[in-house]
Amino acid sequence: MEAHFTALKNELAKIPAVHAVSGGSSYPGITNINGMLFYAEGKTVHDVIDIQPGAPEDDYLKTLGLTLLQGREFTKASTADSNSIILNETALKELNYDPKTAIAEGSATI
Repeated sequence: MEAHFTALKNELAKIPAVHAVSGGSSYPGITNINGMLFYAEGKTVHDVIDIQPGAPEDDYLKTLGLTLLQGREFTKASTADSNSIILNETALKELNYDPKTAIAEGSATI
């Protein structure tokens, strides 16, 4: 399957009107069947937040025109990224996290 995606991505990148190509296992705003429940530190079982995970490729956020408030995009070159998350502003608010202090080594917020 990945070989087909790579071939499609390469062909799309050849089209002059296409400015960038990337991929991910989901798209922001679309419910993902692989949602996971997240509990912020110090919260109870009643304070659960449903997080919609996705596996982005390099330049995924840039391709979508999204800007990070803090941190950096994931890269294949960083093995630490497999243990990191990117939170959008809605998740930050629901978790009561401050964007300036929520970031930890290897994670990012948008």
